[in-house]
Amino acid sequence: MNIETRIINLTQRILKIRQESILDQFENILEKEEIVAYTTDGKPLTRNEYKAKINLAKEKVEKGDYITQENLIQEAKQW
Repeated sequence: MNIETRIINLTQRILKIRQESILDQFENILEKEEIVAYTTDGKPLTRNEYKAKINLAKEKVEKGDYITQENLIQEAKQW
């Protein structure tokens, strides 16, 4: 079975669903897999990957692992 046939079959089954809880589950799955951002090199990020990168950045800032704008300007002058 090819992808188009699978999509049609799945769509038909979804249209028959009458339980909101099942639709909620589908929406949650789709939201987790939805591309919400891209890295600087163009790699797509899902919502979960994006949140993980944000959390990592927060941890780095809390540990002092960052460079201030002033320091970056000074460093750039030496390039």
